[in-house]
Amino acid sequence: MAELRYAWKNSASYHNEARKRYDVGFEYLHGRSTVKSAVGLYCVVLAGCSTAPPMTQTEKIEAHLPISCTSKAQCDVMWQRAQVFVADHAGFKIQTLSDSIISTFGPTGSGTSLATNVAWSVTKLPTASGGAVLNARAGCGGAACFPDPEYSLLQFRRFVMTP
Repeated sequence: MAELRYAWKNSASYHNEARKRYDVGFEYLHGRSTVKSAVGLYCVVLAGCSTAPPMTQTEKIEAHLPISCTSKAQCDVMWQRAQVFVADHAGFKIQTLSDSIISTFGPTGSGTSLATNVAWSVTKLPTASGGAVLNARAGCGGAACFPDPEYSLLQFRRFVMTP
């Protein structure tokens, strides 16, 4: 009986069967199955993180309205709040900061991991009455930004206009 077992272990069919088992195990641990699992997990995590509260039509309109201030003191406070918001919420470093513009670096092309981060541009235009109008733009280079730029604009507007 021992001789028969030894002969079978040395046969080509035994080695082929063992190789198949090894290949399946190796592929599971290091191959396509692991990659598919990692991609699947990434998609689930991304989908779970990227859910912003649904916006009403009124909120969508509000998000794109310019922000007006009527006095120099009010405009200075709003401009400082705009700087704080962009510094805290942008996915990129601030590139330009002056008394009339705030802009961040942006994505350098689609397909990069940075293409989903939100880039900002805020301008302050003086009015004839001594006030100013703030216009903000948010966007990214990818198909899906995180957080949603429109929702970010709404948050920006509400933060800047908070007394």
